[in-house]
Amino acid sequence: RVIPWRANFIISSELPSAQLAQRLHVSPTTPLLVLERVSFDKNDKVIEKTVHHLLPEVYKLSVKVKRMTVKRTDDQIRILTSGGCDSSISLRCYYFSVDISLKLLL
Repeated sequence: RVIPWRANFIISSELPSAQLAQRLHVSPTTPLLVLERVSFDKNDKVIEKTVHHLLPEVYKLSVKVKRMTVKRTDDQIRILTSGGCDSSISLRCYYFSVDISLKLLL
């Protein structure tokens, strides 16, 4: 069983190839929003790669960022929201949870 653990997203804009423009019924000079995602398992092995080509006037991109605290004790890692601190924990790292969503506007 493969369980996604983390993912990297790259968001960019590019012009479509002639073939992609034809498939999307747009001009080759129409900029597209490109969303690339690489997903990893717990051992940092790539388990999925996807590329999405989106018409920017059809989708709305929303990004939500939330601070998370990772507290580590020996072999156990617990991810907690940054609501409280425990002074008995020796290692404290801060990360951000990012929620990215695309909304179809049509």
